Amino acid sequence: MNITCRFCGAKHWLAEKVDGLNSSPIFSHCCHRGKVILAPLPPPPLPIRSLLADQTLQARHFRWHICQYNCSFAFTSFCSDHNNVNLNGHGPWMWKTGYQIYHSAGTLLPADDEQPLYAQLYFYDADDVLNHRKRQNPNLRRELLDTIQQCLCQSNPFSHVFLNARDILRQQPFGNLAIWIVTNPEKDHHRYNLPTVDKIAVIIVGNDQQVNDGHDIILRPRDGGLQRISDLHSAYAPLHYVLLFPLGTPGWNTSLKLCMPATK
Repeated sequence: MNITCRFCGAKHWLAEKVDGLNSSPIFSHCCHRGKVILAPLPPPPLPIRSLLADQTLQARHFRWHICQYNCSFAFTSFCSDHNNVNLNGHGPWMWKTGYQIYHSAGTLLPADDEQPLYAQLYFYDADDVLNHRKRQNPNLRRELLDTIQQCLCQSNPFSHVFLNARDILRQQPFGNLAIWIVTNPEKDHHRYNLPTVDKIAVIIVGNDQQVNDGHDIILRPRDGGLQRISDLHSAYAPLHYVLLFPLGTPGWNTSLKLCMPATK
């Protein structure tokens, strides 16, 4: 994979070219012949940036377990329709998804007999939730969990939304409340602008029955059950891959426009 796409810089094998000479190949799988242009993501907060790039023992441990660290802070779960295939020693174990991969979110509060998961953890005090994450992930390092937790509480707008909703629930424990995460918060879809809390979500107190769901995400305290999130939602990626999008930067959405580059 030593051939570079002239438009986006992605690496390819020469046999993947769809047009052009061997000396000047054109590729499509990466950026659709240059029609898809995405701005670079903004840099993450310095502590997370250091964990992603440094060569210290802490940073190497973090990268080795990065999927587990990410899942411990994700707002939504990763789900799939899959089969575990065991060939009884005649071949390697396989995990087959059947191409049904999706993200889902539950209620804001767990049932009385259940442990909090995903976004529900953001409704607890910092020390309590840090202890819970450590108990659930004994091989992860508490100091790194604390560092990531502080970064997200300071910089991630979704974290701010859930913390604000937590404060409202404490003041009105028996009132109706819903978090409405809107589909496309960005006004300029050519750039990855940093979203603000009031642009990505609305906290609705009182009668929320007139909210039009569509592709938006509506989360309620206890009723509503498990909700599958549309992969067309701009928050589909940042709600789960929080370590890739620690600033809550919107992911792909249907308002992004294709470009028409010159191919000469």
